[in-house]
Amino acid sequence: VVGSDQVWRYDYGECFDGIANAYLQFARGWKVKRISYAASFGISDWTYSTEDQCTCAKLLQTFDAVSVREQDAVKLCEKYLGCTANIVLDPTMLLTKQDYQTLIDRKKTTSLVGNLFYYMLDVKQDIRPLFDKLGDKYVPFTVNSRCDDKTASKNERVHPPVEQWLNAFSNAEMVVTDSFHGCVFSIIFNKPFVVYLNQKGGISRIYSLLSMFGLEDRIADESLSCIDKNIDWNVVNAKCVHMKNLSLDFLKSVLL
Repeated sequence: VVGSDQVWRYDYGECFDGIANAYLQFARGWKVKRISYAASFGISDWTYSTEDQCTCAKLLQTFDAVSVREQDAVKLCEKYLGCTANIVLDPTMLLTKQDYQTLIDRKKTTSLVGNLFYYMLDVKQDIRPLFDKLGDKYVPFTVNSRCDDKTASKNERVHPPVEQWLNAFSNAEMVVTDSFHGCVFSIIFNKPFVVYLNQKGGISRIYSLLSMFGLEDRIADESLSCIDKNIDWNVVNAKCVHMKNLSLDFLKSVLL
């Protein structure tokens, strides 16, 4: 199985020692089922070289089933790889809020001070106007380390455990993020959230996720009107259950 988070993004191919290995080239000749689950290109543009496109298209023809995570990925598979792909949920959304809460409860996590969790991958993104508009109602906090800051001390560059990150969503009253999974876990924990678009991170996947749940209005604009809009979590949760069932049915049809 190959998936999910931007595994088919061409400029990330070096992670696999070549993009073809993300299409299971290393397993050529093995007598196994080949499946993609929620594979993602991350972006809507096609960037593969002609040679790699041909190689990956041939490899994909050997798959028993293909599923992707974004609507744009369905189009890219059909247009450039000659393959019909199913759209499914990111695998993190196959688990429930309680599943994640159990992980949090099992591990003693550090107390968090604040009620507005900001999780930004692009640290240069200016989110101060949002804080100003929210006023004194919210106290911002984050659990990010300074892992990419070479001037920081070693202790400041160590990432917190994943349970601490999950706990931030659990305790927050609002989330501000430019991350795909920041959006995902805001939805899982039913937390109001604001999304800043990060062009480098791949906005296609965020657009697809938000449109799947009718949450396109969570994207920040100059007016920041998104903070005044309520989310009908009953509707969102019902859509999530529906997509979860379709996603699990896809896996069962191939694996069982």
